[in-house]
Amino acid sequence: MNDKQSFGSTIFGRPRRQRFSLGGMLFTVVFGVVFVGIGTWVLTQATQISPDWVRVQGEVTDAQSSRGDSTIQYSPVISYEVDGMIYEVLGGYTSSTRPAIGQAYEVAYNPADPSNAKPIHTLGVTWWLWPFPILGVLIAFAGVWAYMKGLRRGSVINHLKATGLKVEGVAVGTESSTMRRTGQATALRLVVAATDNQGTVRQYVSDPLDGASSLLVEDFKTNPVAVDVYIDPQDPERYYVDIDDIPQLSTDRIKQLLEQAKNGVKQSK
Repeated sequence: MNDKQSFGSTIFGRPRRQRFSLGGMLFTVVFGVVFVGIGTWVLTQATQISPDWVRVQGEVTDAQSSRGDSTIQYSPVISYEVDGMIYEVLGGYTSSTRPAIGQAYEVAYNPADPSNAKPIHTLGVTWWLWPFPILGVLIAFAGVWAYMKGLRRGSVINHLKATGLKVEGVAVGTESSTMRRTGQATALRLVVAATDNQGTVRQYVSDPLDGASSLLVEDFKTNPVAVDVYIDPQDPERYYVDIDDIPQLSTDRIKQLLEQAKNGVKQSK
């Protein structure tokens, strides 16, 4: 569309469709991999026992306490015997429940240095470490999924722009997606009124806009603009609102909108 109005000669910005970039995906994957690595290392350190070490039965003989933010945390002190000598090792975890004195606890120690020992933890003790590597895998997967979803949407958009029915509409408002639990707005979308191939005027909702677009879109309430909509002839519910072709705003107009928003905040106080 080449006959759309312009908002000034000095171009500042335009509404943009939310995209999960390749850089964003790589950052998320690297972050997830690091999370997996750290979580796996911590889990390994807590559970790995050298095959050369000797296992012996010990028991809880005391508890070491430390004060947290609001509760007292306890770590068991485990005693074990090697060649008639008594040694002690900390349990390696903390709990708000004081450990039971006399509770049996298996210990592994270095035969070359019996004082160097490690308690053998069961799954009931180490379960809280497993979510860290699992969460890292989920974060990495989410990054790849979001990027692939964006690629698929881009392919659909290109297909609609190449083969779909092109109609011209006008921006009539916006709508926000909200989180069900909190009611917090998460994405802004542009609403466009256009006439479909049946001659019926209906509203078409754009893809989510990025965060910087909210101020630009706000201007369309007082300065309506024409917007192209590409509709699948076989499935009218499958369409694309071409927000990438919306006119840009000038620097002066951006400053004016910012000043209006600033004054609005002051009045609300």
